[in-house]
Amino acid sequence: MEVDQPSVPAMGVDVCRAALEAMAAGHFDADSEACVTTLAKVIDNVVHRPGDSRTRQIRCGNAAFQHKVGRITGGISFLEGVGFVSREDGPQQQQQQQQLLSGGDGRGSAGDRFLVLPPEREDAGLLKAARDLLSKQAEALGVPRERMPQPPRVRTSPPPRSAGQASAAAAFDPYKPFMTSTAPTPKGPQESSLTEKRLQELLAKRAAVVSGGAPQDRNIQFELYVSPPRVVLKAASSLSDAGLVPAALVYVSWREVPPTGEAEGAYLKRELVSGSTPGAAAAAAASARPVGVALDGGAKGSEESKTGGGSAGGGSRLGGKTGGGSSGGKRTGKPSWLKIN
Repeated sequence: MEVDQPSVPAMGVDVCRAALEAMAAGHFDADSEACVTTLAKVIDNVVHRPGDSRTRQIRCGNAAFQHKVGRITGGISFLEGVGFVSREDGPQQQQQQQQLLSGGDGRGSAGDRFLVLPPEREDAGLLKAARDLLSKQAEALGVPRERMPQPPRVRTSPPPRSAGQASAAAAFDPYKPFMTSTAPTPKGPQESSLTEKRLQELLAKRAAVVSGGAPQDRNIQFELYVSPPRVVLKAASSLSDAGLVPAALVYVSWREVPPTGEAEGAYLKRELVSGSTPGAAAAAAASARPVGVALDGGAKGSEESKTGGGSAGGGSRLGGKTGGGSSGGKRTGKPSWLKIN
């Protein structure tokens, strides 16, 4: 004897859309609104709780479900379109299902029909598409947004922990403190303290300011040398390699026009560039020229007498006067400080 296998209902977005159209054509808006909101809650529970069998099984004999969905044309068809199938359970299984669904009161009769979503017929993409159709139908019916349940975020169930992980998590550690210290952990020898980090930041800012204040388009060429004899120092040599230890006098020589203007005092000392400017060089040359010492009137008259300024007939000119008689005989023409034995 062959037993007829129950036919599996078709599923898909087109089936769900046809069910909603039949619902809108055969019922008032109030009944359609209650059915749409209930179907949205059913799909949200399925998506929100993956792997939970309680959200994937609906008893058709439930009074609330029968009033809102079961008696509405297209309500059951919509659930079948997302993958639900109708099943008939025996008396023993029915009693267990009733205790599970009704909280253990055991109400319900044997042979009730159930709508079950098998794992092999569950499709996340189809559930999302059906949920979008319900949202559009609710907007067409004018359902307020606060009365329509918000679709939950899809989340995957975490992988089950092994027995070893569960026992390790449940193990009790008597030495574990119940209070957590919020004090900062001590720094290692290779780590910098907060003060050192702030100092490094300030030094970096100072270096950036100094480099930004210097003209970036100038590359001043100079060389350092010692003299005598003139020996130009290499830039890569150290003080000990150049023989400048413990002390030495080093000169700077510019290979081009000496820097002036913003360079003086900004990143070069004024003493370093003051001697290389044209004005400073002229002043230094003038100060190096010898200056004669002024003598008194007697010495000046002696010079004039030596150069032939005076004659035998007219006398010598001393002190701005022409001498004659006894006054001319007293002045000898030698300075008073010159004493000859």
